[in-house]
Amino acid sequence: MVLSSALLSPLHRFPVLWCSYRPLLRAARTAPLDAHHRLAIEQYIKRELRQWRSLRTALKVQPKLREAEEFIHRLESTAHSSAHLERMRELADHLILRHAKKPTHVVKPRQVPKPAPSIIRATAFNPPMQRMRPQPIKTTMMIFDRRRASQRRYDKQALAKEFVEMASEEEKIERAAGVRESKHRAMPTTRVADEWRGWIRKAQKQEQREYKRKDMRISPELYATVRGLRRSIARNKSAAGQARRREAQLPAE
Repeated sequence: MVLSSALLSPLHRFPVLWCSYRPLLRAARTAPLDAHHRLAIEQYIKRELRQWRSLRTALKVQPKLREAEEFIHRLESTAHSSAHLERMRELADHLILRHAKKPTHVVKPRQVPKPAPSIIRATAFNPPMQRMRPQPIKTTMMIFDRRRASQRRYDKQALAKEFVEMASEEEKIERAAGVRESKHRAMPTTRVADEWRGWIRKAQKQEQREYKRKDMRISPELYATVRGLRRSIARNKSAAGQARRREAQLPAE
C-alpha cells in the first residue's frame, strides 16, 4: 500500500498517528467477527496507540503510520475475504490468550514494622533505639528532618559570621571617621551585629544538644530487650529445625 505524500510529510507527524485512531476503532467494531474477538482487537489498538503517542520524529512515526494503514486494510478486507477473516480471528485468539497469561497485579500487603534483634547507635540526630524492620517512616523522617535542620543551621551560621565580620569592619570605619554613637540609640551596624551574634549563640546551644544526643549511652533495659529477642529467635529456629528433622525421619522409618 502506497501512502500519500501529505501523510508522510514531517510537517504532519504529530496528528498523523491520531488521525488513524478512529478509523482503526471503527474498522475493528464493524468487522464481521464475534463480540469477544472485536473487543480484543479494539483493546489491542488502544494499547498500541497509547505506546505510540511518545513518538516525535518523522522517522519513527512513518513506520507506525504504515502499520496502522495496513491494519485498517486487513480489517476492512475481512468483509469480502475469508482468508483475512480467518487471520483476524487467529490474531484475536492470540491476543486473548496472551492477555490471559499475564499475571494480574497483586497488591502486596503493607509490612508492619517488627522489632529486630539489633540497636541503632546514637548519633547527632537520633538517640539509641531498637531497630525495627522495615524501619518506620516516622523514624526515617525524624532523622532526615534533624539532619536537614542541622545542615541549614550550619550554612546560616557561616553566613552569620560573615555578616558579623562585615558589621565589625563597618564599626571600625565609623569610629575611624569620627562618627559617634548616640547616647540613647546604638548605630545600625552595631544592632545588626548584635542580632547575628545572638543568633549564633542560639545555634551553638542547639549544637550542644546534638553533641549530648550523640554521647547518649545504651540503657541496660534496651540491651536486655535485644538479648531476649535474640534468644527467642534462636529458640524458634531450633524448634523449626527439629520439626524438619522429625518430618524427614518419618518416611524413612
